[in-house]
Amino acid sequence: MQKWIGSALVTIMMGLALWGPASAQSTQPQPAQVQTDPGIRNFAKVSDVLYRGGQPSRDGFVTLQHMGIKTIVDLRWEQNDRHLLKGLGLRYVHMPSFPGIWRENDVQKFLRIVNDPQ
Repeated sequence: MQKWIGSALVTIMMGLALWGPASAQSTQPQPAQVQTDPGIRNFAKVSDVLYRGGQPSRDGFVTLQHMGIKTIVDLRWEQNDRHLLKGLGLRYVHMPSFPGIWRENDVQKFLRIVNDPQ
């Protein structure tokens, strides 16, 4: 799992607005269906509470807000997109990472964010 998270040098969008009883059901994992959304390359739903994709533009962040997404986790090392999120009410968490270089506390922090319905 650590290798998967560490190799994901993309912005991960968490759709915590979809949190509910359906997310607790155990089902077979399905491959992510890549969608083309305005302002987000390689965007896909990973689970009922997790989305992933390339770096969103301002329009992409607006699209995510309209979808009910509440938290953006940015794994890129040198970028900061707080200026693109102004006025959208999205929580922004910057967790710089390199492939394969996530410590246990980084993984724990990421999982706490994913499991927080806020």
